[in-house]
Amino acid sequence: METKKRTTTPDELTDRIASTGFLFLTIALGLMARHFLLPMGSGDQGQFLKPWFAKIEELGAAGTLRDGIGDYMPPYFWIMILINALPIKNKITGLKWVSSIADFVMALFIMKIVRKLTGSETKAELSFAAAFLMPTVMLNSAGWGQCDSIFTMFLVMCVYYLIEGKDLAAMTCFSISFVFKLQAIFLAPLLAIMVLKGKIRLRTLLALPIIYITAIIPSAACGHDFSSLFTIYFSQAGQYSALNMTIPNIWSMLKDVGKPKNEYLGKAGVMLAGVCCMMLVYYIYKRKQEPGKRGTVVLAALSALFVPYLLPYMHERYYYAAAVFSLILVFLDKRLTPVWLIIEYSSVTSMAAFLLSKEEYDLRFTTFFVTAALCAIFIYYCKLDGRDSEIELVPMKPLIDLSEGEDEEAAEEADDEKAEEPEESKEENKKPAQPARSGKKRSPDPIQERHGKGVKL
Repeated sequence: METKKRTTTPDELTDRIASTGFLFLTIALGLMARHFLLPMGSGDQGQFLKPWFAKIEELGAAGTLRDGIGDYMPPYFWIMILINALPIKNKITGLKWVSSIADFVMALFIMKIVRKLTGSETKAELSFAAAFLMPTVMLNSAGWGQCDSIFTMFLVMCVYYLIEGKDLAAMTCFSISFVFKLQAIFLAPLLAIMVLKGKIRLRTLLALPIIYITAIIPSAACGHDFSSLFTIYFSQAGQYSALNMTIPNIWSMLKDVGKPKNEYLGKAGVMLAGVCCMMLVYYIYKRKQEPGKRGTVVLAALSALFVPYLLPYMHERYYYAAAVFSLILVFLDKRLTPVWLIIEYSSVTSMAAFLLSKEEYDLRFTTFFVTAALCAIFIYYCKLDGRDSEIELVPMKPLIDLSEGEDEEAAEEADDEKAEEPEESKEENKKPAQPARSGKKRSPDPIQERHGKGVKL
């Protein structure tokens, strides 16, 4: 038999048109906003990007891979070599558009995550718009020309595939993120928890060394020293001496106390941050609660904020991933909106101090609110229902329960009415109700026959 095709109703057609129009309008506005941000310059462009493009023009692709022109991993310079080969007058503008494309893909995967966890198409579309138009995202890619959107895009993809139960794809995305930026380790506590909980198989961890070595093989084949390529992130670690670089974390209390002391405190701080991360991972592992799909996203936001909050030498834009993951939390539970607002405010104002040449503000005040946001995410995860953390949440009691007073007043009114009842009605209520007699014999209760007459149902 031929099955009849389901016809689209007028209301469904209207919804589709509205959704498509909303998404196209969001993309158009996002591209226009980025177009106006493209001329914005920064110190990094003059100090790094322009000299790098000049060196690529001078050495060519093979010479660039052979000699190396910066402290980034080779995949980033592959992008710069490709842009240099294109007929583009302003190479930095081309690099900014690459980061903007990563913004778009990242927003798509955020939409997929929200749709997967909420089942709401409206929330999914709004999450895409919020991610694509978020000030931190647009300033970082189109204004600054940084590649934070590229490595964060792969982190978001990693979390999406963890939710889908595809651990190999998740580890592949994390590994690609890592070869673009060392800051991908901000998600390391989440991955450690997933490994201990059995959500990530141990053999999938091999994706990291395989992809890392694959990323440096072309440069090594062109003549670049293999050992320096393999240890490039170690050289980045000692590049800056300031304990805090305009980011509201625990090191904003000290900032810069002098070069010798900075070195001592910095090394101790890295060890302390590592110990704290291990404690967090161990605590969550020992809880009987399974992360679940919703809990995975919450842990991603917690991890992305917890690590740069503790580490010294952090830059002003290192809350980027935390702002992205906390945005997803807003669409999972609107009570977490203040958490995202705090992190987004901290990220934007930190970048503004550098990118917009604004005077540096007092970080200690903002650090207090970031600490509160971090604690809120942790408590929220602990409040998730471990039996079914994908769907239901344990209801959080308000600080002041206004319904208690109403219940007491209602009880007092009921007592007053009972006291005012006449004596005759009270005596009638005391008399036991007589069972209705019938000529038919009542059938025995099968439950009482099975368990005895003493069982009370």
